[in-house]
Amino acid sequence: MSKLKHKPFFRLSTLTEPFQETLERKYMLSYKILEIAYKYKIPVIINTKSTLLTQQPWIEILEKMARENIVLIQISLNLPDKYTRLMEPYAPPAKNRLETMRILNEKNIPVVLRLQPLIPGFEKEHLRILEESLKYGTRGVIVESLRATSELIQRISFIQGIEYEEYLSRYKWRKYTVEAEDLYVPGDDWWYEVLNDIQGVLEKHSSSIPLSICKYKSLKTSGFDCCLFYITGSKYGLRRTIREVLFGAKENAGIHYYSEEDYDLMPGVIRKIFRLHHRKLIRTVSDDEFLKEFLD
Repeated sequence: MSKLKHKPFFRLSTLTEPFQETLERKYMLSYKILEIAYKYKIPVIINTKSTLLTQQPWIEILEKMARENIVLIQISLNLPDKYTRLMEPYAPPAKNRLETMRILNEKNIPVVLRLQPLIPGFEKEHLRILEESLKYGTRGVIVESLRATSELIQRISFIQGIEYEEYLSRYKWRKYTVEAEDLYVPGDDWWYEVLNDIQGVLEKHSSSIPLSICKYKSLKTSGFDCCLFYITGSKYGLRRTIREVLFGAKENAGIHYYSEEDYDLMPGVIRKIFRLHHRKLIRTVSDDEFLKEFLD
């Protein structure tokens, strides 16, 4: 039986911090996952706010994986310490996460900034963090707008000292999807404006640092994949997303976009997930009037 030539990368993790210090020190589950990934040369993206990565034995396994081009660290950070204590009371301070970025960079472990979520009213603070990260060695920037419940939006407006209704109106908050009962995103005008400011900062410092936009269908990103894994130099496979439907797949020497034939070569549990995504993509493209305009 043929083998899959280009392995997909996996995320550690998405909605849960994979390096919660007390639990990770006790059970070392994420460390054990990295050991398995290193053994079988499986590409991994680590999305974290933790500073534990700079300590032994975690830093050692990351250095080994970096030499094989199979790891990318995404440091999640969006606000200075004044606000992280309010918004993320249990996360490490911003300065500690920036220092983690510096140490990883010096160890030649590729690291990028996840400047997220972008929150209306905190634009200056977001740009300040971005400029700091450029000094500490980020190799790329990923941005994503806040998706929030009405309760969270009220909390943010209170922190900013703005009446709730005024805050909703000023930034034109709208439902995230038609089906979403209580999930909202800020309006497009604000989104384009803050993105323009972010691009201005990047251009001022270095035109070579890529900007990637996560979960926003109408904008083109500057990298080969949304997660910026290509900067590792790894050869890997990608599933096609709406991004490729809109703007075309950027093929290069290291990236292979999966086809139906590739799915047949995957282990059962992985194949099932990829096929499920593929069916959802086809259904979305077929049903979404916005996407139809791009395809026509």
